[in-house]
Amino acid sequence: MKTRHDSPSSKGLHIVLACETPGFDGSLKSELEVLGHDVSEVTSTAETMARLSAGTADVLVTDLNMTRSFGLMQICKSLRRDCKRIVATSWGQILNDPDACLYGADFVISSSCNAEDLMSKVDLTKNKS
Repeated sequence: MKTRHDSPSSKGLHIVLACETPGFDGSLKSELEVLGHDVSEVTSTAETMARLSAGTADVLVTDLNMTRSFGLMQICKSLRRDCKRIVATSWGQILNDPDACLYGADFVISSSCNAEDLMSKVDLTKNKS
């Protein structure tokens, strides 16, 4: 069954899921891989920086705590201007997309999001570029 995310424009992204403690739903990585994306999970700033410095990340999803502590979104923006930046938080129902700019991100999502939710935000970021 094809979905709107089966188009070549959204296939093959390298998505970095960065969370200090394993906090993302374990199924998110699997769901994204089923959609054809390369997904890396990292748990430290050093690992995240290495992924960003390698220049292969298309999307960085980081938890709110990591974003606040290390300013990863600003670092990401300086290293990879074209990398889409998304903050995942359990406060996703309270924070909204305009709040994302407070963290240097393009969008805010719930940390319990599924692959479809995440990819809808990535699709929206294409329109912001």
